[in-house]
Amino acid sequence: MNKIRSYRGIRIDGGGWAYGSAVENQSGLAFIIEDMWMEISTFTGKLDYVFVWVEVFPETVGQMTGGHDKNKRDIFEGDIVIVGQDREQSVVTYEAAAFYTSISKGNYRLSGWKTRSVEVTGTVHDHLLKGEVEG
Repeated sequence: MNKIRSYRGIRIDGGGWAYGSAVENQSGLAFIIEDMWMEISTFTGKLDYVFVWVEVFPETVGQMTGGHDKNKRDIFEGDIVIVGQDREQSVVTYEAAAFYTSISKGNYRLSGWKTRSVEVTGTVHDHLLKGEVEG
């Protein structure tokens, strides 16, 4: 079965990216639900939901744009991309219910770009993947 990877975040346990549904609790802790299924509870005999979730750094949670770059890589909010014929570098942001990238010619809705001209080169959170946690 294909899993929906609508959000991602960097795991606080050092395990890299987690993909799935994003949840934030009242304390501001962020989690990604990586998997979910239903099963009969051995205690109650009733149908229960089982969640596999991991804690992530809240500032790293980003939504998938629904698009793919020229290498067929998913594009997420917070990705660093190279755009267009001029090969300008920009960051994917989410504003006013749309994904944007800003280059010298202005702000452009990412969905308006032909994604064959977009290439993901990294994320604004790569320092966390390399263990360079800010304190």
